[in-house]
Amino acid sequence: MTIFAFPMVFFANLCSGGYEKVKRYTRKEDVFKKEIWLVPILRQKHWTLVTVDFRNQQIDYHDSLLGEYKEVFDILLSYMSSEFKDKKNEDFEITGWTFQHKKNIPTQLNGSDCGIFVCKYAEYVSRRAEFDFDQQDMPHFRKEMVWEILQQRLMNE
Repeated sequence: MTIFAFPMVFFANLCSGGYEKVKRYTRKEDVFKKEIWLVPILRQKHWTLVTVDFRNQQIDYHDSLLGEYKEVFDILLSYMSSEFKDKKNEDFEITGWTFQHKKNIPTQLNGSDCGIFVCKYAEYVSRRAEFDFDQQDMPHFRKEMVWEILQQRLMNE
């Protein structure tokens, strides 16, 4: 599977400066050849994740507090249209795309684990795996992440 993970500042820069402010992020990459986009979003000190699945023409919003952010879809569709026009000199066809605020997902029970949830959502989506974790797994995931950072490799490699 091919994946493009946008930088953590991408969405904030897109919102504050539009396409011109973010087009450099994909200067060397044809993101439309990727199957999945991972777009982390930081809003009001809370991390969420948007996934764009080109195979299924699906955009999903993952929020471990189950909040909604309706504007995210219009913002991303506008970006996709601008990026497609800029890179391919064609209009992006949005017919057939669906959007979901994911509700049947693992949720956090505290105010500090949203970043870990976003990382795990991204991992599971990139493996096309069913979410099988919950709040109780977060301490273990934190330890795994520390190990991976210190070892500079993933545990399952």
